[in-house]
Amino acid sequence: MATDSRASVDQWVEKLTAQGVIAHGPQIQGPEGGGLTEGSGSYTIFFHDPNGVFFEIFAEPLTVRQYRQQAAARGGEAEAD
Repeated sequence: MATDSRASVDQWVEKLTAQGVIAHGPQIQGPEGGGLTEGSGSYTIFFHDPNGVFFEIFAEPLTVRQYRQQAAARGGEAEAD
């Protein structure tokens, strides 16, 4: 299930945890999270519902521009357009 932001994913973690559901994550897919250099940057959590069905909630991947801006803000690679 897609959400509109990373903050929304974090809110889902809080909601699920408050109901006793174990949420795995959040995880970042890609270089920001220590993964593949060309990874998408999606921000995701995983959990099981009471019937054992496995779900994922995620924020859309970062655009290249967003990633570069965040990297530049962290002192990483230079911001480029």
